[in-house]
Amino acid sequence: MSEFTQPDSEFAGGIIGSRSDHQSAPFALTEELASVYRMHPLMPDHFTFKSASTGSVLTKEELSGVCGRNIARLAARMSLADLLYSLGVSHPGVITLHNYPGHLQRLRTGPSEPIDLAAIDIFRDRERGVPRYNEFRRLINKEPVKSFDELTDNRAWRKQLRTVYGDELGKVDLMTGLFAEPPPPGFSFSETAFRIMFLMHARWLKSDRFFTDDFRPETYTEFGIEHVVSTGLFESPSPEGEGFCAPRRLKPTKARRAR
Repeated sequence: MSEFTQPDSEFAGGIIGSRSDHQSAPFALTEELASVYRMHPLMPDHFTFKSASTGSVLTKEELSGVCGRNIARLAARMSLADLLYSLGVSHPGVITLHNYPGHLQRLRTGPSEPIDLAAIDIFRDRERGVPRYNEFRRLINKEPVKSFDELTDNRAWRKQLRTVYGDELGKVDLMTGLFAEPPPPGFSFSETAFRIMFLMHARWLKSDRFFTDDFRPETYTEFGIEHVVSTGLFESPSPEGEGFCAPRRLKPTKARRAR
């Protein structure tokens, strides 16, 4: 067995280098994964672009200014190093209720009327038959929450959820429940969402031959394999192109005001 090849079963040596397995459907994504991946609150409404060499502020843009056709105009005004540095040191938004980007709630994709992407996200789940929050928990063998008090520790949200859903806990939409659910310590999103992501990410890796059957020197070269194995997940090239720089910890911003 090659130095870089794991045993056939990932339980013995991990997924990397094990035998590939498409789980009966090559590279398929489930509706559940698409639903828990609705993490638009991570997207800020405002961006600050800085110089990679000095850290000084170059310009500030709203979300609409860094989308669509505006991207080319923004890229023409500053270097790639400055763009990548600015995105690398910016902070994501908190994945929680009342933190959906305002620009995405009045998103314009052309000359037509603006759309509310938050409403569309919920509508898509309903239209495609994705279970509501509590039923979703039951189906993944999690205990359903028994009250709005258990769903969230935020008193104001409890009152709002009761008003929106007519005091019927079973009607709470999946996305709403995931955003309301307090994440475990050290997590940036709910444990309910994590269960689906953990399962599907493992299946992604098992379906990809470059992480399984072809994770070997004949595919990557000896140098490539050694580089992949020895390089940490959060290591990245420095702006000067000299080796690697230490990872910068990203801290979530405070939640936006309720809308």
